[in-house]
Amino acid sequence: MYWASVKFYAQAVGKAWWALFVGSVLGVIGGTGLIWHVDLKFPLWLWFLAAVVCLSVAQFLAFHRVRVERDSAIARAEQAEGNQGPSAVRMQGPGVHSNVFSNFRVFLGQPPPKAPPPKAEPNERGKK
Repeated sequence: MYWASVKFYAQAVGKAWWALFVGSVLGVIGGTGLIWHVDLKFPLWLWFLAAVVCLSVAQFLAFHRVRVERDSAIARAEQAEGNQGPSAVRMQGPGVHSNVFSNFRVFLGQPPPKAPPPKAEPNERGKK
């Protein structure tokens, strides 16, 4: 059950190969300095910190790519159905917070929030 997710995760992170490569090289340099007591120009902790940052960048890029794919798939599905769902709320919403919460509700499988009804225009009796 989890192997499919692990495989997809490895593929998604692997697409940011350059960050993985740089992080691995920095980790090897730091490990070399630790094992053989090589005097490096920078402190040892800085090499390992740079390696962790590069690996975190690769994971973030994988997350970003999957999120963009998800958003475009939701927009295509809504366009095919012709309804006004979360992407319409995202484009017309009052601010960033409503966008975040409507996307989170879609992620949880809940229906998107409904738009408030339009304000009624005063009728002829209301005008004097």
